[in-house]
Amino acid sequence: MKSLITANKHINWKRILWSFGLFSALLIITQLIDVAFNHKDYAWNHVSFKEYVPLVLITFLLVPIQTTTEELFFRGLLLQWVSKKVKNPVVLSLIVGLMFSIGHFANPEMNQSFLLVGLDYIVAGFALTFIAVKTKSLEMTIGAHAANNMFIALFLVNDDSSFGAIPSLFAAINDAPGLSLTWSIVTFASFYFLCTRKLKLESVKEDNQLTA
Repeated sequence: MKSLITANKHINWKRILWSFGLFSALLIITQLIDVAFNHKDYAWNHVSFKEYVPLVLITFLLVPIQTTTEELFFRGLLLQWVSKKVKNPVVLSLIVGLMFSIGHFANPEMNQSFLLVGLDYIVAGFALTFIAVKTKSLEMTIGAHAANNMFIALFLVNDDSSFGAIPSLFAAINDAPGLSLTWSIVTFASFYFLCTRKLKLESVKEDNQLTA
């Protein structure tokens, strides 16, 4: 199991938690910006405390299991298998990213716009796979994937959500798949930049410790 996540001796749990926190922060920031400019697209979901507490518990218990399972299969098992034949990181990420995306094309969100929502899934699939290839581990993507799904479950629901009619805090009352695609590109690009920067800083720190 560990070999699907990292080639190192130990899984770096700090990286997983860091990426979870970072991606959560990026989602919150972009969502707040979108709400500021498009506040009419959102509404309070009239959730009671008794409804929301079980949702929080279930989300923290089950969603990380679901997302980590997907990571292990797509960016662990499949990525390592395809990489035996495909060495170019961009092509490799496109192939595995498309496999990941196609697995989500049956989601009800596709009713909003097959093209735009489909592209949104492809962007996410490619970005997460490319990050896994470049960082040579799933630690960053495990944290980000869990953060994404947990954020949706806890804070935002709509009529076409794959989560169903759950008591999230807010509801998206107007679908805007084009805007969602734009925010996804911004979020994943920022996440990739910050992940690579963190790895460079870690590498410099390790080199300094070895030479000290």
